[in-house]
Amino acid sequence: MKTEMVFSKGNRFNPGFRGQSVTRICLLETMVAGFQYHDGSDLDVQVVLATGQDLILVREPFNEYDARAIAIHTFRDDKVGYIPREKNTILAAMLDQGLPLFAEIVSFDPLLIEEAPWDCIRIRVYMLAPCMSVTSLFAMNCPRCSAPLQLDVNVIQVKCAYCGSVYMLMI
Repeated sequence: MKTEMVFSKGNRFNPGFRGQSVTRICLLETMVAGFQYHDGSDLDVQVVLATGQDLILVREPFNEYDARAIAIHTFRDDKVGYIPREKNTILAAMLDQGLPLFAEIVSFDPLLIEEAPWDCIRIRVYMLAPCMSVTSLFAMNCPRCSAPLQLDVNVIQVKCAYCGSVYMLMI
């Protein structure tokens, strides 16, 4: 599955992982702060708030209430709230460095909007990262003949195809 995301203020995000598969690294699961003060209470917005729906994280460094504010938007640019202030410090620093972060809806209960709006939507924040294998992390050459060794993640012993020397890998 190709991962295409909209990132920060609606710009298409290309993490630069061309030809590589990517994985989602879960950084945080949290409720959405301020849901009742933004577009979330609008019935047109609630239609797109489904479990599994990706959300856009937008840094608001000039927010008058929190300099580390991270707004949460739908793909239609509806603001549904914020990452809670007590949980946004590291995520704000990551976004400021251009790291590929986004959120996904874990659950949404529209019945809680009136009585407990702070509990009606739960999200997970993810970072995209390329899938790594042992061979992509490092390369080894045979100490005897300098030929490249063929590494395999499931093997702790490797044999040089050129000179036949056998080596044990210690991880």
